[in-house]
Amino acid sequence: MNKINPIYILAFFVLVLILTIIQNYSMQNKIADAAQLVSSIKQNGQQVATLKKHWKNPKQTRQHIDALLNQRPFKSKVFQQERKAGRYIIALHHLDAPLLDRFLGKILNEYVVLKKMTITRVSSTDISVALEIEL
Repeated sequence: MNKINPIYILAFFVLVLILTIIQNYSMQNKIADAAQLVSSIKQNGQQVATLKKHWKNPKQTRQHIDALLNQRPFKSKVFQQERKAGRYIIALHHLDAPLLDRFLGKILNEYVVLKKMTITRVSSTDISVALEIEL
């Protein structure tokens, strides 16, 4: 019988130990990447839930629009205000350019979904605007 040199056995175990350490390090990196991906997905999910809460809330949308239309410079300019199923139609007449700019700045900064916006010039100084907002 031939004897196996103990140095070969020791070298084999050292090689197995080195391969195990390399695999362990590789797996730890993969786990850390996966954990980072999971936290990123969770954060994105929370952001989507928050945005959905603000954008798809018909009651809150109506309240914001009504509060905007009841402000002093816009209250007298409202020509039509109609609520239909899933829609809110608003028409304002005889707005001058600074007042239209102010109104559009306020409406576009709200959490509302504009379906349609029509702007027409009534005279050289007056402008009419009609909005259809999704509820």
